[in-house]
Amino acid sequence: MHYEKNLKRKDRIYQLLNKNLEKQEIQETAQIFNYGLHAGKISTELHIDRSNVSRELNQLVKETSVIKISGKPVLYFSRKVIECLFHVKISQYVFYSKTLFLQILDPHVDIVTLSETKQNRYSMPSLPKKDKIATESFKKIFDTLIGTDSSLKNQIKQAIAAIIYPPNGLHTFLMGPTGVGKTTFAELMYRYAVAIEKLRSDAPYIIFNCADYAGNSQLLLSYLFGHVKGAFTGADKEKPGLIDAADGGILFLDEVHRLSPEGQEMLFSLMDRGIFRRLGESDNLHKANVRLILATTENPEKAVLTTFLRRIPCVIKIPSLSERPMKERMQLICAFFIEESKKIKLPVTVSTEVLKLFLLYDCKGNIGQLRNDIQITCANAFVDYLTENKDTIYIKLSQMANRFTEGLFIMDQKREELVQSFDLNSIVDLTFSAETIEDEDPLKKIIFHDDYKTEEDFYESILHNSRKYFDEGKSIAEIKNNINLQVVEYFNKFPPQKINKTNNEHDSMLYKIIQEEVINVVREILAEVAADLNICIDSRIIYSLALHIETLMERLKTGVHVYNSSLLMNQTHLTDEYEMSLRIKNKLEKKLHIKIPNEEADFIAMFLYALKNSEHQNYISVIVMTHGNSTASSMASVANELLQTDHIKAIDMPLKKTVNDTLQNAIELVRDISPQKGVLLLVDMGSLATFSESITKETGILTDTIKMVSTPMVIEAARKSMMPNMTLELLVEEVEKTSIFIGQSMSISANKRNSGIGANKNIATSATELDYFDHDHDKMMTLLGRVLTFLNPVKAYDLLNQVYTALLKQLEIAPDRGLKIKFMFHNMGMIERLISKEIFEYTKLKDLKKRKKSIFITIKTEYKIIENAFGIHIPDSEFAYIIEMLSPYYE
Repeated sequence: MHYEKNLKRKDRIYQLLNKNLEKQEIQETAQIFNYGLHAGKISTELHIDRSNVSRELNQLVKETSVIKISGKPVLYFSRKVIECLFHVKISQYVFYSKTLFLQILDPHVDIVTLSETKQNRYSMPSLPKKDKIATESFKKIFDTLIGTDSSLKNQIKQAIAAIIYPPNGLHTFLMGPTGVGKTTFAELMYRYAVAIEKLRSDAPYIIFNCADYAGNSQLLLSYLFGHVKGAFTGADKEKPGLIDAADGGILFLDEVHRLSPEGQEMLFSLMDRGIFRRLGESDNLHKANVRLILATTENPEKAVLTTFLRRIPCVIKIPSLSERPMKERMQLICAFFIEESKKIKLPVTVSTEVLKLFLLYDCKGNIGQLRNDIQITCANAFVDYLTENKDTIYIKLSQMANRFTEGLFIMDQKREELVQSFDLNSIVDLTFSAETIEDEDPLKKIIFHDDYKTEEDFYESILHNSRKYFDEGKSIAEIKNNINLQVVEYFNKFPPQKINKTNNEHDSMLYKIIQEEVINVVREILAEVAADLNICIDSRIIYSLALHIETLMERLKTGVHVYNSSLLMNQTHLTDEYEMSLRIKNKLEKKLHIKIPNEEADFIAMFLYALKNSEHQNYISVIVMTHGNSTASSMASVANELLQTDHIKAIDMPLKKTVNDTLQNAIELVRDISPQKGVLLLVDMGSLATFSESITKETGILTDTIKMVSTPMVIEAARKSMMPNMTLELLVEEVEKTSIFIGQSMSISANKRNSGIGANKNIATSATELDYFDHDHDKMMTLLGRVLTFLNPVKAYDLLNQVYTALLKQLEIAPDRGLKIKFMFHNMGMIERLISKEIFEYTKLKDLKKRKKSIFITIKTEYKIIENAFGIHIPDSEFAYIIEMLSPYYE
C-alpha cells in the first residue's frame, strides 16, 4: 500500500488499468466493455482530479501502453493485458467505435446488424452485414466537420447514400454560397468512398473550377473533355482531358453553372452511358467511369439546364454561416484559433470581446472568410508580439480592423442566442493552444448548454459526486445540499420549454433581488388579513409590498427614510385599511426583526386600498425609451413580469432608426394609452430626453422625463405608479430617490451568510459599503451583460471604475450609488456605439466647452485609458453627455 502511494500519478493510473482487467474472467468477447475504465471512474478510485487523469491517459495512449475507445463514455484498457487475454497483437491504439475494436479482438465475432436509417431523400440501400458495419464505422470520416450532429446531419446522410448507392453511386450537386465548405465536403465524400472500398485506394480525385476559364468556352471544354488535332487554332495534337484523368474516381467541378449549355449537353452521354467525345471529334467514343460532384453558388434550377439537373438525383444544400447555430460558429472560431496556434507554435490568448465580435459580425464570405479573418488577426498579433517584445500573443478589441465592426448590431434573436448559449461575461479571455487536451477544451469553459450532453451523463455525474462526497467524509446533510445545488443548476441550464408562468416562477425571479424570507412573510401576513377585509389576494400586490419592504429595510440601514408629506394619506378615509396596516406593520417587525416607522402604515394602507380597488385603478403610465434593439423592451419586460402588470411600455430605438420616427412612435403610443394621470418617460440619453415637451404639445397629455434609466428605476416606477394618490410629479421624485435600494437586502444577506453573521441582526452599514457593484458584483455584471451586445462587462467595469474613481477625486464628488449605476450603463453603451461608429450629436456643444473648459480637459484626460483599451476615439459630443450626467453632483 505504501508502495502504491509513492508511485507517480501516471503509473498509478496504468497500474489500475492492469489490475482491473487481470482479475476478470471474460466469457464472451463483447463483455470486455463491462471492464473498461473511463476518466471519471479512475478519478473516483484514485482521488485524482479528472482533468489530470485525462491528461495522463492521453499520454499513456501516445506511449502505446493504453488503448482508447471513443464513445460515451470514452473507455481505456491496458494494451498488454488485452493482448494476453485475447492472444492478439494490437498495433492500433485509438478506436473510433466499439465495433472496430471487437473485430480486432475476434474477426469472427457476431455483431448485431445496424438498423437502417431513412435518408433525407433516399433510403439507405440494402447492404451485407459486414458492409453495414464498415459504413457506420467510417462515418467518423465526416466527424472532422463541425455540425455533423446538427446543421450538417442530413447532408452527411445524403452524401453517404450517394456514395454507396449501387452499382456506382449517384452524381451529386452541392449548392451553397461562397465559403460554406463545399470543396471540403466533396473531398470527404471521396475519402469516405475510398474507406468503404467503393473506390480503389489509388482512385483519382480531380478538382476543377469552371469559373477559371468561363471567358473562353472552347478552352474550358478542351480542359474537361480533351481535344483532337485541329479542333481549334493552336490544337496541333490530340490531348486527353480531365475526364480521362478522373476515370475510376471522382471529378469535382466547382462553379459548374459557369459551364456553357453546350458543355452541359456534352456531359449528358457521360452521365447516362459512361461515354464521351473529345472536342472536335465526331466519330470516336471514349469510355470513362467517373462520378461527378458538382458545386454551385447559384440556384441549380435557374443556373443550369433542366435536362442537365434531371440527371443529378442527389442535391445537397450546405447551409451558410448565418444559418448555422451560434454554437457551431463558436466551434469553428475555436478550431481556427487552435489551428493558428499550431502554425506559430505558441499559445494564442483572445479577449472574450473579440470572440463576441467574431460571433456577431457580418461574415459574408462564410467559413472561408471567417478562417481568413482569424488568420489575419493572429498574424497582426504575432507581429506585435515580435516587434514590441511582448510576453504573450494577446488579441484584444483595439487591434481589430474597422471592417469587423461594420453592421455589428445584429438581430435580437442572434443576440439572445449569444446570451443563452455562452457565458462570455464571467471571464476576460480564453487561451488556445495546440497542446489543449479534451477536458481543457476552451469551449467547455464558456458554453451553457451542451447539445451532446445526455441525461445519462447528468445522472452519472450525480453518482460520481455522491461517491466523492462520501469519500471526503461529508455529512449526509452536506451531501444532500450539494447534490440539490447540482440538480438546480442542471435544470436551470436545461429548462423545460413552453411552460406557463406560475407564481413559483415569479417568486424565483424575485428571489434574485429580494430575500426569500421577505416574500414569504409578506404572503403569509396578507393571507391572514385577506379574510378580514373580504378581498382576494392579488399576487402583484404581494410582489409590490415585498419590493417596498425590501427597499425600506435598506433605507433604514442607511438612515435614508425621509417621507414625502404629499404621499401620506388621510387616515380617516381609510379606516379599515389603516387598522389592518398597523397589524401588518407589527407582524413585519416581529418576523423580520426590524423597527418600522409609523409613517409606513400609511403606505401599507394604500397597498390594501389598491388590493380592494384594483379593477378601478388608474395608473400613471410608464414608457421606457432607449437606444438599441431591445434594451427598453428587456427592462419593461422584467418590471411587468415581477409585478404582474402590463402598463409599463417600451420603445426601442435601433441605431438605424431616426429620431423623428421614434418621436412619432412615442406620440402614437401615448395617444393609444390615453392615461388620465400622465406619462413618465424613462430614457437613456441624447435626443430622447427632449421628447416630453413635444409629446405633451401634440397629445395634450402631461408627461415628465427621468434620464439615465436603469432596471431598478423601471421596477420602482412600475410599483410606485400603481399607488392610488400618486401624481406624476411625486412619482419622478420617488423613483429618483429610492430606486437605488432595490435588491440591496439580498446582496447584504448573502454577504452576512458568507461571513457567518446572523441574518436577523440589524447591522449599521455605511452608504459606501452598500455599493451595488461591490456587494453584488455578479448580479450587476449579469444585468449589464443583458443590455450589452458584445462588450465584456467585467473588463469594461474594471477600466471604467478606474475612471469613475479618478473623476470623483478630481471633481470632489461624494460617492453615490445612483450616479455610479448611471455612469456604468451610459459609458458601456457609449463604448459599444463608438466601436460600431455610431456617434450622438450634442446641441450647443461649443457653448458647453467654453463654459466648462477645465472639466472637459479633466474628463478627456481620464478617458485616455478607455480609448487605448478599446481602440476608439471619444468625440467631444460624448464627453458633453458625461459632463451633463456629472453636473448635478459637483455643482
